[in-house]
Amino acid sequence: MALPSGYGKIDYIEATGTQYFDTGFKPNQNTRVVMDIEVLATTQCAPFGARASQNGTTYTLFLLTATTGRTDYGTSKQTMTFSSILGRYTIDANKNVVTVNGVSITHTATTFSVDYNMFLLAVNTAGAASNYAKVKLYSCKIYDNGTLVRDFVPCKNTTGALGLWDNVKSKFYANAGTGTLSTGSKHKTLIDGTGYETKSGRVLIGGTGYDIKKGRALIDGTGYDIKFATPIGELIAGTIVYMNVDGERTPYIVVHQGNPDTTVYGASCNGTWVLMKDIYTLTKWQTRQNTYYYDSSDCLVRQLAQSFPSKLDTVIQNNLMPLKLLNIQYSWEDISGDKAFPLTSNDLSNMDYFSDGMVSKRIATYNGAATGYWLRDPDSNGSRIKYVTASGTISTRDDNSYYGGYKGQGFRPVYILNTASLMADSDFNIIEP
Repeated sequence: MALPSGYGKIDYIEATGTQYFDTGFKPNQNTRVVMDIEVLATTQCAPFGARASQNGTTYTLFLLTATTGRTDYGTSKQTMTFSSILGRYTIDANKNVVTVNGVSITHTATTFSVDYNMFLLAVNTAGAASNYAKVKLYSCKIYDNGTLVRDFVPCKNTTGALGLWDNVKSKFYANAGTGTLSTGSKHKTLIDGTGYETKSGRVLIGGTGYDIKKGRALIDGTGYDIKFATPIGELIAGTIVYMNVDGERTPYIVVHQGNPDTTVYGASCNGTWVLMKDIYTLTKWQTRQNTYYYDSSDCLVRQLAQSFPSKLDTVIQNNLMPLKLLNIQYSWEDISGDKAFPLTSNDLSNMDYFSDGMVSKRIATYNGAATGYWLRDPDSNGSRIKYVTASGTISTRDDNSYYGGYKGQGFRPVYILNTASLMADSDFNIIEP
C-alpha cells in the first residue's frame, strides 16, 4: 500500500535503546506478531511486550543474552537457546507457538487477555516502558485471531520525523520514548565505487545541468508528461500545503477531506478543506453593537472573509467550492455562497485534523506569538461571539467588542478546494494538473 503524499518509505528504523511505539492494541491468546528485525545488542531487551506485572498475565518476548531468550504467554514462561540471537531474521509469535531465529517454542494453550497496550521495541509493564531494544525494525504485522490489525512500515512523515505508518488504520505512529531514531537505505546510486542515497537529482542535457522536477517520457512513440504531484484528495489531515496570498507563499493545513457534517453542510462542501496555518490579521468583530457574522454590512470579520478570495491566485479562486449551509432557522444566518470563512466551534470537533481532541492543534500565531482568533458562531443567546484563545480553548466575547482600544481577534480563513481539479506538487504547492 502506498504511503500518503509527503511521506517517504525507508528501509528500517534503528532504535538506540530509549525509543518505543505504543501499538494501541491489547494482546490475548489469539495474537500473532511477525517482525522483520535485526538485533544489534541484547541486555534483557524486548522486541515487543505487554504485561500487568512481572508475574502477571503477559504477552512478551525477551532477548536476554546473545544466546538466550524468554517467551511469555499468559502465565507460561519458557526459555529459548540460540547459537546467536544477533543479526537479521523474522520473529513469528503465532499464538502459543513462538519462532525466533529458527528456534521454536510451544506454550500450553490457555485463554487470557492483557489489560495494557502492546509496545514495540520495549515492554509495557502496567503502563511503563522498560527493557528497550537496540534493533533495526524493517516491518511488523500484528494479527488478532487471524485478522490483520496492524501493518507497520518504517517511514518519514511530512515533517521529516521517523516513525511507523500503519496501513490498516492509516495512521502514523511516532516514537513514544526519548532520544532519536535513525535510518538508512539500501537504495543508493553508485559513484566511483561509493554508494549515495538519492534525495534529489540533476540531469545533463547538451552540457547544461537541469534539476529534475518534472519531465517527459517517450513510450511507444508517444510522449507523456511526468509530473511529480499528488491529487489533493489523497493528502491526509495535517499535511501542510502552500498557496499564494497577495503573491506571497503561505502555508495552510489540510483539516478535512470530504464533508465534515452532512447535517450542516451541503453537497458543495464535499472537498478538501484547508485552514490558514497562521493568523492573517487582527480585526474587531463589527462596526456597531448586536451584529451577527451573517450581517456583512456591519460585521468586519465577514467583510474581510468575502474579500479574501481576491488575494489568491486565479487558479485557486477558480477552484474554491461555495459554502452551502443546511437547516437554516433564520434567513440572516445563511452565508451560503461564501468561499472563505472562519471555522465554527463544531468544526473543531468534526474535522479529521481536530478529531483527536488535542487542544494544541487549535493554536495559531500572529507575528510569531500565539494569538486568539474568531470563530463564526455565537453562543446560545446570540449576544456573545465564540473565539479560540491563545491557549487553544474556546471562549466568547461580547459582540459589542468594537469599543475603545480593543484591537480584535485574529482572522484565520478556511476554504473548500475542488478535490477533482487540483494537485500538490513535490514542494506541496497547490497547482492545476
